[in-house]
Amino acid sequence: MLTRVATYASNNLYVSRMLNTQKLMNDYSRQVSTGELSENYSGLGGGSKVSSLINMENQTSIYEKYIETNTLASVNLSQMSSAIESLETSISDVQNMITSFYSKSLGTIEPDYTGEEITFNSSLDQYEGSTLTINGTQYILTSTPGVVTLLPNQVEVDISGITYGTDTTTSQLVTSLQTAIAANDENFDDYMFDGNTITVTEHAIDGVSSLLDVEGVETEEATYVSDETRNAIEELQMQAFAALKDVEYYLNLKIDGKYLFSGGSQGTEPITIPFNNLDEFQSYYDGTYVTYPTTTSANTCSLSYDGVDTGDLIFERMDITQTNPFNDDEYYELDDARIAATNFNAFVTPAITGTTLTTGEINFNSDLNTMTATNIGAFDGLKAGDTIVLTEDSSAIIPAPATPILENGSGNNFTGTYVIKSVSEDGRKVVFEETTPLPAGDLTITDGLGAEIGTTFPIGSTIDISDIDPSLNGTYTVTGYTSSIPYNGPELLVNAPEGTADDFPIPPAVSTPITATYPDTLDWSISARTYYEGDEMVVSQQVNDTRSIELSINGLDPAFEKAIRGLAMIAQGSLIDDRDPTSTSTLSKVNFNKTEEILTEALNLVDDALSHDPVNNADEGDSDFNSLILKMKMDTELVERSIDEQTTLSEYLQTQCDNIENVDPLVAATNLNAASIALDTSYAVLAKISEMSLLSYL
Repeated sequence: MLTRVATYASNNLYVSRMLNTQKLMNDYSRQVSTGELSENYSGLGGGSKVSSLINMENQTSIYEKYIETNTLASVNLSQMSSAIESLETSISDVQNMITSFYSKSLGTIEPDYTGEEITFNSSLDQYEGSTLTINGTQYILTSTPGVVTLLPNQVEVDISGITYGTDTTTSQLVTSLQTAIAANDENFDDYMFDGNTITVTEHAIDGVSSLLDVEGVETEEATYVSDETRNAIEELQMQAFAALKDVEYYLNLKIDGKYLFSGGSQGTEPITIPFNNLDEFQSYYDGTYVTYPTTTSANTCSLSYDGVDTGDLIFERMDITQTNPFNDDEYYELDDARIAATNFNAFVTPAITGTTLTTGEINFNSDLNTMTATNIGAFDGLKAGDTIVLTEDSSAIIPAPATPILENGSGNNFTGTYVIKSVSEDGRKVVFEETTPLPAGDLTITDGLGAEIGTTFPIGSTIDISDIDPSLNGTYTVTGYTSSIPYNGPELLVNAPEGTADDFPIPPAVSTPITATYPDTLDWSISARTYYEGDEMVVSQQVNDTRSIELSINGLDPAFEKAIRGLAMIAQGSLIDDRDPTSTSTLSKVNFNKTEEILTEALNLVDDALSHDPVNNADEGDSDFNSLILKMKMDTELVERSIDEQTTLSEYLQTQCDNIENVDPLVAATNLNAASIALDTSYAVLAKISEMSLLSYL
């Protein structure tokens, strides 16, 4: 039998079939080793199957990304929650200490330097010109009344009718004092006048009293704060300061290089309590001249000004006339100093400009001491405790008005500085503190045009003055504002202690104050001190396609701010005002109730930080530790629930993708075996064909 000789075409056909078989074998071999049907979409058959696979893979990728970011968020939330709960425990410990101190020690913290009795034993002529200060009124004993000009809180006691050197001299002296005190002290009924003795209520002697130094004048034994009570107060202050440092530690929580309580400034350490121990803290906040801020606005103020803002600065120690709280007369307080500047509104930061769109019509009501606007949200940028400055910009109105914009029909001008008591929820109404009343009469500003509202250092804020002069650099508490005539913007009033070299210029004996001027060319600054260095940006975390959470808890949260304020008020120096009220070096009234007042306010703040009281503390922020812990719990549950759901869905979609992409191992092995046999056969056939030739055929 003759074998046909293969042609070139048939030879190529055999080779092509063999190569296809070899490719199939390679594909089956890869399927066996990888378990995947194909290494690309084209090998899956195309059509709707591939389209579904792509959609499911994309959705799986989204779920995996959510799981990744939510897992990180869960870690952050867990750490933040732990920090907040630890802080709650620390602050609760201080709360319990204050409560315990209240129950045991408040009755023993008020010093009594004179006892309750003053006895006059000498009938000599030695009382002329001596003084006795009771309840803020200074009684001057004189035999020539009406000769000396008195200060508002001074009263003369006529002793011209006293006969010296007799048995009745001292009783006559007491009668003269009784007559003067009866006419000037509303607490007169609390005192007893018997023979040569005056029995006064506890702590009535509250100022310079040279009469007590006269020979023959005796007082009962003085009582002071006991060592036990002082130790209890010091322990309370140390605990409060330790809690302050706890706030700094926990709120400076940092994960993966990011601070979690700093808002959007995650690279900035949010909380700064720059004191290593209680002594350092009290050296800065001495509690007498530099007191820790008592309002949120003062505690969180971050305003700062330099020579460009202010122009030349003028420092002046001055006698400030104030009102005596006991008899409504005026008296002179020597602890204040003035800081003025040459630039207009030097210490003012613009906040709101009246326009049709921003405020609408602005109305001032002097009876209610309010400022209202027609537009909702007009005053949203203001808050209780802010100190604002009202000025006018007549250039906003063309033609310029003939009458000043802030002047009403009665000729009263509303330009000035005011402290905000409250701001309505809709942002339309501002109520001012009674201490800063509006001028008499009402005022309406059409469309708000020409009205400028700025903010300045809140009263009670702490400011640092640096790089001006060694005698002036330091820390001061803003106590108020005064104004120049004509108005050039608010001038700062600050506490400035007397008697040391590092003070404002000391005034001479006469009332003319000494001033010191510093040019704006010097590289100096006046800055408010705040504990918070972060920002208020809200960081949002997308939990799933439809839900997100706001990681909005930062160091400015009212719960933290109230806690810091309350703790710092306790930790500051001079919690006990135990200056001697009879000493000639104590010129201002000693506050015997200082400890109770500070602890009461501090306890209220700490209580409100832990659990807000919307009725009694309506002006405080409504956030508290209870609500923060609840928010953290709810956010954590949402994130963890989302992780579980996304993990389940991701696994389901991956299973569906596997069903499309993967191959049955048994089928793949069977196909591989068949392809291997077919390939071996093809090799054999091709080899046989290759042996055939024309020569062999012939």
